[in-house]
Amino acid sequence: PQWINDAMDCFKTLDAKLYPGWSRVVEAWVNFEKSGTFDNKVSLRLPCKHRPEEIKHWISRGRRYDRLPIVKSTAQYASAWKAWWISMQPLCRMPEGGAAWPPRSITPKAAGQWDSLRVGGTNGIFIVVVSLAIW
Repeated sequence: PQWINDAMDCFKTLDAKLYPGWSRVVEAWVNFEKSGTFDNKVSLRLPCKHRPEEIKHWISRGRRYDRLPIVKSTAQYASAWKAWWISMQPLCRMPEGGAAWPPRSITPKAAGQWDSLRVGGTNGIFIVVVSLAIW
């Protein structure tokens, strides 16, 4: 789809020397989108709760790649981003006693436990990739 090509053009502008793992992130995202291992209904989207304000603003302003948001406070952005990421994790990855960083490195036994993150398209994991791109 055209939106993937447009996103790829934008992501290629990031300096791979500054972000050595970036190409692997983008490649994993493209493979995820190509796999189609999700139900790509328009109504599916990642949760908005805790999503960083910069991303909310970018989405509400038409998702223009030539106007990616600028993070004003890295500490504030990181805090919001981590809360957002934690909120999407399967329960088995949450430490006892509530959300903490980082999520536990446990693979859920049931595939359905990943449903909160197995969201493709323009409202899915793509938004996470954009949120990493501007960090």
